[in-house]
Amino acid sequence: FSFNLIYHLENPLSKNVFVDIAVPPDTSLQRVFYEVFSPEPHNVTVDEDGNWIASFLLKSRERKDVTLKGTVQIFSDPMKFPRPTDSTLAKNILPPQYWQTDNSKIQELALIYNTPRKIYDYVSTFLKYNYEKVKPNVVRMGALSALEDPGNAICMEFTDLFIAMARAAGIPAREINGFAYTENKEIQPLSLVADVLHSWPEYWDKEKGDWIPIDPTWASTTGGVDFFNKLDLRHFTFVIHGIDDVKPYPPGSYKLGANPQKDVFVNFGTLPENRNAKISLSYKKDKYIPFAKQNISVFVKNEGVQSEYNVIVNTISDDKPAEDINIGTIPPFAQREFNVTTPFSFLAANTPKNIIVVYKDQKIVIPTSKREVIVLNLLIILIIFAIFTFLLLVRLGKIKV
Repeated sequence: FSFNLIYHLENPLSKNVFVDIAVPPDTSLQRVFYEVFSPEPHNVTVDEDGNWIASFLLKSRERKDVTLKGTVQIFSDPMKFPRPTDSTLAKNILPPQYWQTDNSKIQELALIYNTPRKIYDYVSTFLKYNYEKVKPNVVRMGALSALEDPGNAICMEFTDLFIAMARAAGIPAREINGFAYTENKEIQPLSLVADVLHSWPEYWDKEKGDWIPIDPTWASTTGGVDFFNKLDLRHFTFVIHGIDDVKPYPPGSYKLGANPQKDVFVNFGTLPENRNAKISLSYKKDKYIPFAKQNISVFVKNEGVQSEYNVIVNTISDDKPAEDINIGTIPPFAQREFNVTTPFSFLAANTPKNIIVVYKDQKIVIPTSKREVIVLNLLIILIIFAIFTFLLLVRLGKIKV
């Protein structure tokens, strides 16, 4: 798919603040290529669920529109992708606001429907889709209300109930909020003029070591088509809700004014010719302070259109390997920073002449303050020698004070 997303940001405060937005991330089933990010973000970070969070500095009372254009490639089989930590998976069985895992009714169901397949079959047949509810700003019911009012469900309720039951059965599960291309004529007209997104669940398969997406909503609305064993190539992830069941907000949620316009445009597209990450290295040295170690900030920035993974930067002190810095993942337009320090030492014996930073074919040579350290050391020695000579001459009576 090609996509064009618009975010409307505002700072209502009387001071400068950073405002964050969630932008479509890479997952094991999709790779995102960012061709336009205007204006460029201050930085892009990755949260614990795998969301990409872009930060923008807004001045006091400032409004800013952010435009993001690019392409996403959807895969039928998962790619090699960073695995979540055990700590993150443990948080994906907790009961937040809309996933009432600790409710007795949901726990009783989880004892009967205790596998992802059983839960999927139950949810997709028990709940009934209410097409009249498909509109912007619809009120979210949550899992328990969906269970009590099964004929009033849309995709959120199918997803919430699956997640709550899965978590009650001890299966990590989370919500995906994004775009799904549909030919269903009862839904499609509204999606052409308003930002009506889709949600579907994922569960963790510990044998495969991956999140498995399914769509019980479409299983219900298509009369039982199998969206469990293999999801189609029409689901495009915008944000992931695992630790939090509401945030971050997806594209289409960042609006201003009483009559918000459509801000999410997704169409079938082609991959860009340039599909590479481009890592650049730069640095900034703190001002030299006598007798103190010097701090050097090294910046690793991705100026390409796709994310770079498993980034390990090598540092070399003069000609000797010093330290390997594990940066991890750097999305497009993201920047990572780490510090290198050079010590103050006698006659600069332990102070390197330069620090070399290397990543693949990128290399920067950072001159240190070794010369200044040597000059300062010699000056100190000269002053001490002069004082000693003066005191000696005074003691010998050569100089009268």
